[in-house]
Amino acid sequence: MDDIKRLSFQYFDDHANEYTEDYYLSQQTHPKWVRQKSIKKLILKHINPSSGSILNLGCGPGLLEEELADSAYQGIGLDSSPEMIRLSNERASFKKYKDKWKFIVGDCERTGLQSSSFDCLVASGLIEYMPEDRTLLDEAYRLLKKDGILIINVTNILGWSTCLNRLTYHLKRIGVIISIANFIKLNIFKEKVRAKDLKFIPRKHRVKKFLKDSKKHGFSHIYSEYQGFTILPAPFDIIFNLLPGNLNSRLEFLKDTPLRYFGASYLVALRKRTD
Repeated sequence: MDDIKRLSFQYFDDHANEYTEDYYLSQQTHPKWVRQKSIKKLILKHINPSSGSILNLGCGPGLLEEELADSAYQGIGLDSSPEMIRLSNERASFKKYKDKWKFIVGDCERTGLQSSSFDCLVASGLIEYMPEDRTLLDEAYRLLKKDGILIINVTNILGWSTCLNRLTYHLKRIGVIISIANFIKLNIFKEKVRAKDLKFIPRKHRVKKFLKDSKKHGFSHIYSEYQGFTILPAPFDIIFNLLPGNLNSRLEFLKDTPLRYFGASYLVALRKRTD
């Protein structure tokens, strides 16, 4: 397992509960929720709930599956982290949708699942933690049925906040900076989860190159949009939560302007070609 894949696995497995609380449950306006709503909208548009089978690669705590179960979708959630799968199963039992969704521990690049068995694959917040794109795209192609849909999110190398990732990566390694961020989180926002010092920097993508490469791997473009217009990357984006009106969550309108190219991420729907 390559370093970035190994380190990201360790991070998400060690901090599964904190990650879920910090980036989802305690922040209903976080960009991850914006992404999830867009993914659900694409699935509703392209996949029939009565006959479609879905595989969510890198499913995390299973929050997308919960939303999809409410709309009668079923499928499999796969994650390399046993702790994330434990949370997913726990949530599915509590919310009573275990009959619709199965959660398994596995490697997204080598799932071992049957070829041509899914109508839709979701890979959100995943490919940037892989050492390269080829293996994941080939596995997605293998798993999809004819004309199946891959919904995938990549980190935009031109994104404003992602351009600052390397700087904030080094800042977070300075004890006093992390202490200040945690003081704000704990004492002003009353958040229980502390800022983390990542041991790696997620990969970034050139959007046009990614689309070109996906075509080489047998996919055609259906839909795409830029997302994630926070002023600063986490955890420093919390500074702007001090201002009235929750500025960070109100900037998504930029996806429909010429400034869309500076969005932190790029969500794209691709169709498996068989010609």
